[in-house]
Amino acid sequence: MISVPASSGFRMMIAALVLALASAATAGPTPEQKCEAGKNDAAGKYDACAAKAEKGRVSTGNMTKYADALANCEGKLVDTWTKLEADAVSAAAVCPSTGNQEAIRDFVDACVQSVAVAVGGGTLGPDPVTCASDLRTCDGDLATCDDSLATCAGSLGACNGSLDTCNASVATCNGSLDTCNGSLATCDGSLATATAGTAAIGDVLSGATFTSTAGLGATGTMPDNGAVTLTPATSDQAIAAGYHSGAGKCSGDADLAAANILTGVSLFGVSGTVIQASGAATAGDVLSGATFSNSGGAGTGTMPNNGAVSL
Repeated sequence: MISVPASSGFRMMIAALVLALASAATAGPTPEQKCEAGKNDAAGKYDACAAKAEKGRVSTGNMTKYADALANCEGKLVDTWTKLEADAVSAAAVCPSTGNQEAIRDFVDACVQSVAVAVGGGTLGPDPVTCASDLRTCDGDLATCDDSLATCAGSLGACNGSLDTCNASVATCNGSLDTCNGSLATCDGSLATATAGTAAIGDVLSGATFTSTAGLGATGTMPDNGAVTLTPATSDQAIAAGYHSGAGKCSGDADLAAANILTGVSLFGVSGTVIQASGAATAGDVLSGATFSNSGGAGTGTMPNNGAVSL
């Protein structure tokens, strides 16, 4: 064991060293470090949010909801990014990096798009950063792409036009012409799916969504009438427009028979055979026991049958 002198000066030196170490251990992160850490966290959350939006697109095919979800993700990123930089300024500091929010967003988008292509059967590899923002436009608004693929193809065209350009710069196309072509093929495939079919909203049941030339993510308006029952009457019964389940019916009646219908009268295709009673005979005009009918109804004669009478 080494013994040290317990002089007053030595004790003061030890106390100062302990205080310095304690101060270093308890000191919090600097404003710059807080900004950097916060931006890392915000970028990670944006990545998770964008991946969740991609999940919804694959599960439902609803491009309107997909565009809204991406916009919501970006809104949160912008708000957080702005606040972090403002907090640094308030603390008389400057974030280690500024003005690169969109570039980081595009890079994250590129990675998310690459994963989406890969899990959909394509080639894994981050999409070009320069193409990411254009792919967002295609995914968010297929109608724009349908009118003109120039939005996507403008950036991808540089890759498709020159293999050397892609191979020469990982930042431009990540060193893979196939990745660029795969991204364009994905966009083309989505467009083909989105424009398939000729159904109008009136051809699809109310509340059911579909995609056709009627629009992207359109909702049907055809009413569901279920089981419809019609009862014959003295006038035509209208059949309401819409879907019928097939469980309905047109009511029938067993009394619809020729023997119940006057001769010369036809009801729903059945011609009557009943002769309408007429005449003015009374019971006294008809032999007793014989039946007859007149305009007033049926009756039985009461005229006596005297047989052979000799006078």
